[in-house]
Amino acid sequence: MKGFLSFSIGPWLSALVAFVTTPLITWLLSPEEFGRGSLFLTAYGLLITMVLLGFDGAYVRYFHEYNDSRQRASSLLFTFLVTPLTTVFLFSLLLGFFKEEIAFLLTGTSDNAGNMMLFLGLLLLVGVLQRFALLIVRMQQKGVVFSLLTLLNSLANAGFIIGYSLLVRKDFNAMVWGRLGGLSLSFLAASLLVERTLWIGFFRKRVTLNASLMREGFLYGLPLVPAELLTWVLNSMDKIALRSFSSFSEIGLYTAANKLLSALLLLRTSFSMFWVPVAYQKYEEEGDARFFGKVAGVMAGSLLLLAMGVILVKDLVVLLLAGEYREAASVMPFLVFVPTMYTLSEVTMVGINFKKQTHWHVVVSGISVVVNLVGNYLLVPRFGAKGAAIATGVSYIVFFYMRTIVSRRLFPVDYGMGRLTVGVILLMSAAVVNTFLPSLWGMAAAGIGIGMLGVLYVHEIRKGFSLGIGILRSRIMRKGSDSR
Repeated sequence: MKGFLSFSIGPWLSALVAFVTTPLITWLLSPEEFGRGSLFLTAYGLLITMVLLGFDGAYVRYFHEYNDSRQRASSLLFTFLVTPLTTVFLFSLLLGFFKEEIAFLLTGTSDNAGNMMLFLGLLLLVGVLQRFALLIVRMQQKGVVFSLLTLLNSLANAGFIIGYSLLVRKDFNAMVWGRLGGLSLSFLAASLLVERTLWIGFFRKRVTLNASLMREGFLYGLPLVPAELLTWVLNSMDKIALRSFSSFSEIGLYTAANKLLSALLLLRTSFSMFWVPVAYQKYEEEGDARFFGKVAGVMAGSLLLLAMGVILVKDLVVLLLAGEYREAASVMPFLVFVPTMYTLSEVTMVGINFKKQTHWHVVVSGISVVVNLVGNYLLVPRFGAKGAAIATGVSYIVFFYMRTIVSRRLFPVDYGMGRLTVGVILLMSAAVVNTFLPSLWGMAAAGIGIGMLGVLYVHEIRKGFSLGIGILRSRIMRKGSDSR
């Protein structure tokens, strides 16, 4: 638990930074510029996945085998970085050849296309280096340092955006500078202050290239890329559809709504870091399916109530945003399904991993992507950002049920699916009302939903409170004994 907290405190503080600074940024950037910046960074997300070629995953796999000496550790880093950095160079050339077409696709204008592609190439270069720098810290179990670097990235990102907007120009380039500044500072801090000798060995070429190891890393990492690309499509199709069928302003509204949900979105990452080792340990030691059923019940009650609570207060939260962004309130309801259903699926899909049938992850992601594509195609032209949110939310509901169904066939567990489905229907009903009807109707629907979920999961709520009080008492007693 201590290790989990040390790794998660940085991401949670980063979510707080995003929640606090998003309203300020909306007062500096118009929805159109916010949308352009968001689409530009979405393209960066695709390209960074492609240039890494799975070598980041391979680095994690081989890290401990080569961490017995600085020489071998630097050799591993050098060997696994050469291909991604070479790919960055090749992609940068391609971006240069098609700079006007790509610039127009991402921002709606080909003015300064050369500078835009230069920045995209720099982002890829720094992004690759920063990814490996943080992996080193993470694999060495330096949780506090990892959290500080994550927080530095977020603070620098926000600082560069605000600084550029106030001092230079209030356009989408502020978001590009923000991402570049955050990645650069976190990489420099990780490489110069934390693992200096390892990176000095890399940059001074005191190591040799291990061709056979590079081949092993390539063969291990390349199969990971299709799944990562499917995940990118699932998370980015909404913005692409809005670019194709709607406007940059709608992308801006959609992005602002997502930013306000940053804490919920981070919940899935933090929980996964904690849950995965616990789940494997319980399975290997006991193999008791009842444990996973109990955890699923507690998580379902907690997540559904939290999501319903967010829907209830959405109109108050968006008052922090600039007036042009107030419509984001009607975009938020279906977006709560993204962190809610994904986090819950992390509990219910354990059978897939336990039985080593991981190919099902690609199948499930592929089906969810198809649902997302069809939903965006049908809904975005008519409803804009609202349609994109509905399509994304529904695709994650499908994602959850597909994962759970496959997992239960491989590792039968009673997750209480009947009760959970009733809870999902209640949340969907509240989301529909809050998306299309006036605020008072929406607040009433969410309030009723909270009451009904409370009745539905009253046993789990009581158990959660009892557990929390027990932990609090034990900490107080421990502090009291330590003070003596």
